[in-house]
Amino acid sequence: MKKGIPLYAVLLLLLLVSALVFSLTFFPMQYRAEREREAHRAKLEAYMPLPDEYDAKTLLAALEYLGRYSAYRLPEEGELTEAMIEAVLLAMGDPYATFYTPREYEERLLSNEGGYYGLGLITAETSDGYAEILFIHPGSPMDGEAEVGDLILAVNGESLLSIGYGEAIERLSGSKETVGRSVSMTLRRGGETFSVEAAYAAVTRQSVISKTFAEDGKTFGYLLLTGFDKSTVSQLKAAVLEHEAAGVDGMIFDVRGNRGGLLNSAAEILAFLLPDGVIASVDYARAVLSDYTISSEDGYLRIGSSTPTVYYDGGHALSVPTVVLINGASASAAELFAKAISDYAERGELTASLVGTTSFGKGSVQTTDPSPFNGAAIKITVASYLPPSGISYDGIGIVPDRVAELPSELSAKSILALSREEDTQLAAAIDELFCLIMN
Repeated sequence: MKKGIPLYAVLLLLLLVSALVFSLTFFPMQYRAEREREAHRAKLEAYMPLPDEYDAKTLLAALEYLGRYSAYRLPEEGELTEAMIEAVLLAMGDPYATFYTPREYEERLLSNEGGYYGLGLITAETSDGYAEILFIHPGSPMDGEAEVGDLILAVNGESLLSIGYGEAIERLSGSKETVGRSVSMTLRRGGETFSVEAAYAAVTRQSVISKTFAEDGKTFGYLLLTGFDKSTVSQLKAAVLEHEAAGVDGMIFDVRGNRGGLLNSAAEILAFLLPDGVIASVDYARAVLSDYTISSEDGYLRIGSSTPTVYYDGGHALSVPTVVLINGASASAAELFAKAISDYAERGELTASLVGTTSFGKGSVQTTDPSPFNGAAIKITVASYLPPSGISYDGIGIVPDRVAELPSELSAKSILALSREEDTQLAAAIDELFCLIMN
């Protein structure tokens, strides 16, 4: 009888086979896993290169660890990039820094031009939960369909009392994707209730709202400036020239609630309103960028070393007493507007005064750069600026020459929603104009 194969030989053979199988499966898997990690790391580094001093290896290791073990998924590449940039901006402490997605940046560019997507309405919530129409932008989809003072009761058949004012305004707000899409509204005018329908469109914002006031034999031109975009320049020039042609005795510029806008637009407006001279001085934080001065001379606006541009053929300056209304929500370009007029008045080159409450206190310059970000953009603070006097108001605000408060119960109300009787600050501005005329 033949002897069988020894047991130890069988065990040794099984061990060798197992080792061979393990090597043929584990090491290729390990190699593939390492290749995947390297590809992931390269992908991260490609869209998020970091200098060595910021310890990129730890950051990448953290992302790898989270991606492997966390019960929650890592964001997609675009989401992750956006979140990391926003975290850096937050950590830097720049209160005005913002990351814009490609869509947000496109909308910002439209806003800088003076436009937006929507229906053309400015509204405010009423005490009973509806939306009162305060202003309708000329040429917008709702121009001719509604009137100032109308109440919006429902949107697309749903009452504002059920969906809430905020949700209703969200539904009335448009985007590039909604252009051409219709929305229906139920309106009330007096005792009449009726329905209207309008389609979202690109709207040109009326950022200068002009009126004329008559008081005790005097007439005053009143201009409410809601922002400073590129269209504000032509709108303001036209309104001022119209008031001057009508022979007004004084002018009131209202920048209450105006959060600012484009520095260059504010500069061109100030060049039109002020005598020739310095408008602002810009001081960059980094030496790689050159400081510059903004000034006007003989109808030309000069911004640093760039080619002078005509702001008004032959030049122009205010020739009537002027009051600028400011409050705690007047910021940035609105503050430069007020302070520049005040500075020239202090020199005796204008007859002007500031009325209201201390302004916000923002004297810094932001720039928005899309070039390295594949359609996205980052807005960051790059400089500070000084008004003609050279005295900074950044972090301090501008104290008006005449302090005038609104009643506390009206402080949160839109300027457009205030009646002449309610607006104690406007009454103070008119009284201040009388004082300037009489002096």
